Amino acid sequence: NIQKVVNWFRNRRYALEVESKQRSTKNRNHAEVLKRFRLSRFGWQRRRSRLRDGKRRRRSWLDKKNSKKIDYVHRMDMLKMIRSATYFKLRIRDFPKDPNPNVRETRGIVGSHFG
Repeated sequence: NIQKVVNWFRNRRYALEVESKQRSTKNRNHAEVLKRFRLSRFGWQRRRSRLRDGKRRRRSWLDKKNSKKIDYVHRMDMLKMIRSATYFKLRIRDFPKDPNPNVRETRGIVGSHFG
C-alpha cells in the first residue's frame, strides 16, 4: 500500500518550505539575476551572500572569506532563474544512479544474505 510507504508529512513540509521561500524572495529582472549567476564548464555558479554587508565589520575573518567563495546553484535557485530569465533552457541533471545494491548505504543494515 503506497499510502503507508510514502512519508506524506515530509513531503508536505518540503512543499510548504519551498512555497514560503518563493513568496519571500523578490522576483528580479533578468539583468540582476544574470549578475548573480554565471555559467562555467562545471555548471551554474552563484555568488555567496553578505559580501558587501553593512554589518561586515562585526563578522569573523572566516565568515568574510566564505562570502567571497562561489557556490554552485541549488535547485531552489534554478526555479528563481527560470521565472526571471525565461529564455534560458535550464535542466537539472543529477549524477547517474548506480543500480548496484552493494554500493548503497543500507547495504550494511541488510546484511550479506538478501534476495
